[in-house]
Amino acid sequence: MIKKSVYFILIHILFCTANLSAQITRAKIIDNAIPYIQVEWYCSEKNINHPEYLQYGGQPCDFSVGWQTAVAYSYGGNDDVPKFLDRIAKGDGAGSHLSHYTAAGGTPWWATGIDCSAFVSRCWEISRQSTRTLPNFSTEVARTDLLSGDILNKSASHVRLFDKRAADGRPIVYEASGSATKCVYRAVDWSDYTPLRFNELMIAAPQFRVENPGNRQIKLSWNAVAHATRYQIYFSSDGITFSDMGETTTLSQTYSNQTEGKIYYFRIMGKNDAGELGILSEVLGVKVSAQPSSTLIVNGFDRMTSDSNTRNYIIQHARALAPLGINFDSCSNEAVAQNQVDLKNYAIVIWMLGEESTANQTFSGEEQNAVKAYLENGGRLFVSGAEIGWDLDYYNNGRSFYQNYLKARYVADDANVYQISGVAGSIFDGLSGIKFDNGSQGTYNVDYPDCIEAYGGSQVCLNYDGTAYHAAIQYEGKFGSSTKSAKLVYLAFPFETIYPEANRNKIMERVVQFFGATTSIDDVVENAPAEFQLRQNYPNPFNSSTVISYQLSVISQVELVIFNLVGEKVKSLVNEIQESGWHRVSWDGTNAAEEKVASGVYLYQLSTNNHIEIRQMMLVR
Repeated sequence: MIKKSVYFILIHILFCTANLSAQITRAKIIDNAIPYIQVEWYCSEKNINHPEYLQYGGQPCDFSVGWQTAVAYSYGGNDDVPKFLDRIAKGDGAGSHLSHYTAAGGTPWWATGIDCSAFVSRCWEISRQSTRTLPNFSTEVARTDLLSGDILNKSASHVRLFDKRAADGRPIVYEASGSATKCVYRAVDWSDYTPLRFNELMIAAPQFRVENPGNRQIKLSWNAVAHATRYQIYFSSDGITFSDMGETTTLSQTYSNQTEGKIYYFRIMGKNDAGELGILSEVLGVKVSAQPSSTLIVNGFDRMTSDSNTRNYIIQHARALAPLGINFDSCSNEAVAQNQVDLKNYAIVIWMLGEESTANQTFSGEEQNAVKAYLENGGRLFVSGAEIGWDLDYYNNGRSFYQNYLKARYVADDANVYQISGVAGSIFDGLSGIKFDNGSQGTYNVDYPDCIEAYGGSQVCLNYDGTAYHAAIQYEGKFGSSTKSAKLVYLAFPFETIYPEANRNKIMERVVQFFGATTSIDDVVENAPAEFQLRQNYPNPFNSSTVISYQLSVISQVELVIFNLVGEKVKSLVNEIQESGWHRVSWDGTNAAEEKVASGVYLYQLSTNNHIEIRQMMLVR
């Protein structure tokens, strides 16, 4: 593995800055391209007689003394127009070729200009990409669908920015051309280039959640996406091959009478009548059961890397949970940040971050707050991913959260070892030679797995083999000012990259055992301090039925009643003396006469000898 350079760090920062800029448009992309074609500059003898031209590659400068038009082509170059003019005025070489790059062992320091992929990157206003990584930021389209601002890309070779078609049907493009030795605007042949559209010019991918509300149902719900008038749903039984389930104009879909114990995966894409293309969402999954899920998988790995994030790494987590009898829901991390999902409704939360890093924020401020509340409420959190410490602790994008809620401190960027073993006396005691970081095993290579140390009462539970570096921590205790005990396991590398599958399953089994998990939420928290507590109903919103859970500290006269928003009593669910401990009651959305009530917001009130508490819930028919 190559260590991070100052350049890589700057790319992180530039990417974050780019994300804060105004929305890119096709017109803006072309406006960005034109100055590279039209700029005029004076080429001096210094620019063409720079001594390194012969030292590196033996290939002379392509220009002559005098006024020139368009920025010079430079292999590996990434200079914008102002920087190009400044460097030309200082006497740097006017452009370079592959031979110079090869002989110099990288981008020639003495030459100024831009190459084809850097040109497109600047026009799209994204961090510097190559022809290999530009597809990670775009979606393939048909040649007949090409519009101004799209690209024609040949991986590991060349890329062109499409503008329009010539009278003879050939594409007219903007490009930084090695053969033309500069940036040009011209008609070219189609050749074997792949047409691609920048994702920022497409209908965004919906952020969604998949739930197992019980009764062998599956519920999908998602956010409205700008410019989308309908949504295409796809499902799969393996997370890889998907089938079309049709379109809907609603923001949710429920499927009944599904197979008990079966795992289903879903993707969603926005569409409209104008023919604009949508981006497929990440892959989410659910395990069907007659009982509501007690575990939530949060997919927080959005970053597109050179390993081409396939966005379906929930598969490895789902397959590891299945043999343990754990029912699970899943959601986009954005659904948590936007309060569409309440973590406190789950006994276990599994947060997968892959290689998210600073470029896409491992934990946003909203997500940090949600995790804090969850742990302070006595939750069980299993989080894994590379560069979490790099982002939160080293770059201080959440150092207090990292140290006090993930109970770790960042030590180093990479142990350069991709094998781990359990620490004696930890939850992984006895496990050894566990490997990760192998793209050939169906996931991806891990660039920078953090080296961490225990902090705030946590315990190291995994080490990088043959080093003094630590790879994971475990913690059981209180968080913040809470009096409740919670549990945490944090891997400083992505769980999904562990291989083979048998070893990955062993790690998950130890985590679940540490959490004390069963398929029941109440079983997981049965040893929590006895106190009066009314939980949010689950699922919420709901369609056919929902479950209300509450805890009594002492034997009590209990009344649980449903009201509508104008205070009218809809139905009494409980009116009796009950023992201390946890109780669960379901409501099927009917009134006292067993008639279905209308969609809307309802209140449920729990009254005991000494307590009254009211919560809201939403019924959606």
